[in-house]
Amino acid sequence: LGLKKYGFEKTFNPDRLYDEIKAILEMDPFFQRPFRGVSCICNESRSTLLPAALFLKDHLKLYFEFNHVLNDLDELHYNYLNKEDAYLVFPVYSEIANLFLQRWINTGFFNQATPFIDTILSIERAKDRIAGINFNEGHFDIVVVENNRLKYHNNFSFRTDEDFLYF
Repeated sequence: LGLKKYGFEKTFNPDRLYDEIKAILEMDPFFQRPFRGVSCICNESRSTLLPAALFLKDHLKLYFEFNHVLNDLDELHYNYLNKEDAYLVFPVYSEIANLFLQRWINTGFFNQATPFIDTILSIERAKDRIAGINFNEGHFDIVVVENNRLKYHNNFSFRTDEDFLYF
């Protein structure tokens, strides 16, 4: 088990991000080791949540593009939210995904909202109505739970405090 933090440029440039991640993976001896499991949490504001009853793996692109633009070099992944019986569909830049999978074949990809939603649903007080906010660089997730059921999840972009207060 390990935890490392590296900062990246605020402006998203997938090619530059790829180069920076590759350099870190090659330079840091921590990342030279084999691991039984690797979890890659992708800080990505674009995602689509849908009930398991409506989910078909062959329709990931259709679900995602209903709400978002899929970039040419994005590949779609999904996470199953067991406590809600729902799936969260989200993109990962394919070159970055391949970088991890070449090093660790057992890499799992997660959207930042997945552990957040699971955590909020696990709170004992979720029997009542609770809300949670997860701040990320330039965007945040809001979750509302009532009677241990997800009532609302969305992600909003913001630049200023006033933007946050608006949402």
